[in-house]
Amino acid sequence: MKKWNGLTLCAGIAAGKAIDARAYFGMQEAMKAPTEGEKADPKAELDRYKAALKTADHELKDLIKAAHLRVGKEEAQIFEAHRMLLLDSVFLAQVMDLIQVSNVTAEAALADITRNTASMFEEMNDDMLRGRAADVRDVGSRLMRILTGVKQEAPTFEEEGILVAEELLPGQIVGADLHGIKGVILRKGTPTGHTAILLRAMNIPAISQVDVEDVLICAKARLKDTPIIIDAKAGIAIFDPSEEIRKEYQSVLQPAAPAAAKAAPAAKAAPAAKAAPASKPAAEKPETAPAAPAAKAVPDGPHIALKANVGDVNEIDAVLGADAEGIGLMRSEFLFMDMDRLPTEDEQLEIYAEAGSRMGDLPVTIRTLDLGGDKEWKIFERNEENPALGVRGIRFSLKHPDVFKTQLRAIYRASVRGNLRIMFPMISTLDEVQLTKALIRKVQKDLDAEGSAYEKIPIGIMIETPAAALISDRLAEEVDFFSIGTNDLTQYTLGIDRTNEALARQFDAMHPAVIELIKMTVHNAHAAGIPVSVCGELAGDVRMARSWKKMGIDELSMTPAAIALIREELNR
Repeated sequence: MKKWNGLTLCAGIAAGKAIDARAYFGMQEAMKAPTEGEKADPKAELDRYKAALKTADHELKDLIKAAHLRVGKEEAQIFEAHRMLLLDSVFLAQVMDLIQVSNVTAEAALADITRNTASMFEEMNDDMLRGRAADVRDVGSRLMRILTGVKQEAPTFEEEGILVAEELLPGQIVGADLHGIKGVILRKGTPTGHTAILLRAMNIPAISQVDVEDVLICAKARLKDTPIIIDAKAGIAIFDPSEEIRKEYQSVLQPAAPAAAKAAPAAKAAPAAKAAPASKPAAEKPETAPAAPAAKAVPDGPHIALKANVGDVNEIDAVLGADAEGIGLMRSEFLFMDMDRLPTEDEQLEIYAEAGSRMGDLPVTIRTLDLGGDKEWKIFERNEENPALGVRGIRFSLKHPDVFKTQLRAIYRASVRGNLRIMFPMISTLDEVQLTKALIRKVQKDLDAEGSAYEKIPIGIMIETPAAALISDRLAEEVDFFSIGTNDLTQYTLGIDRTNEALARQFDAMHPAVIELIKMTVHNAHAAGIPVSVCGELAGDVRMARSWKKMGIDELSMTPAAIALIREELNR
């Protein structure tokens, strides 16, 4: 038996034989091609390179559509960034200059510039830019494959097992058929990287920072079917487990059961289950309606509603397919970011109404614009040295009341076509909530005067800053529900940029300080009679499932792919 410690990318447990990724993804080796060699015709090589650029751009457009369907719209934005890099003027000029000046082949020039550019990004002090190295390698590999004439065939893994690789690039993940892959072990990768984001969206247990050569050497030295176990909850991989370890992980080492036998066990009635806190009477807050948490029971405590995070209405099929109990977070900023102008009230209305009508009686929580931080909108030019601490979330909306008012009108008008709720991001002060509610009252007054129908929908806020958690007792008096965004709450509590790969190990959403702020928020919310949800990445982390129940969390909202795993854990 041998054990390796690693870094959790996607929580979960899986077992199977080791599969060497090099047998399926070989284009990275092409990047080692030297620039020396036979001289080439610069004009012919430039023409070849330009043709490869066009082909790669078409492929990326198709990949964006595929990623949208497989993992969601937000994750598909990764490949929009690849298109921008593909046509980046500096990258293009460097490759073309090398072809012309050195009379080398397009492949040799591409290999040289890709290697140098990736190294340049990896050496930068700005950690956001450093993370672009993998994207550079991904784009370079795509161009190299096209130039060398290698056919694009999506790898298919006929046997189930654990994929072992030095690095998995985003394009490789979305472009391959990973149905046979039960887990992933990598040497490179961090929890905030694009690879980790995609693996979590696909609910594939994964760890990184592992000596993969050692793993593959062990696998080759033993019988080919010797199992390797990934316990990504604990961040470990175990090869050729002992009998004691096998018993501990018996359920994942057994062959998969038929689909009919995989259904989650029926929930048993819980004796004298603790009732979820009741919402405040509408009379106390005339402009809002109460939002009560679900009251079903599960084996050992009150029911936790499992909902989904989505980027737009195209992801609703995945939500319904996962048997989610609603949408706990519908991001609205992508409607704005996809356009080179402000979306009209009616355009927004149709999107929000479609989400409501398709979900039927199930609740849909729409988060208002959360631009800022790592999300840019070309209509509004900004020059902030630290966007994460700048004009983002509710700060942006209150700074641009006309834009905010249009979005509020659209949501309220759409409320008659679905069970909608509204949520405001990046709250830090009581004033922000009160100013927002005053604008809501103005919108309602205008709609009344026009004779436009609307519902008095529940109003909630996101608890994403230590300030909001610390004054959550006062904030709870103003709203109908809380939603805790653990990603930003961790970032601001620990003072660690969540995109900083150098600090990935220290970025711990389960840090005692973060947990204490969450507990405080839950206590204050329930004391005021309002429910609390968690919608950050920690919501879909199976390691925390039972802890949420102990804390009294009423709802969890996560990527649709994670719902089945969390439901199974809660029903144990």
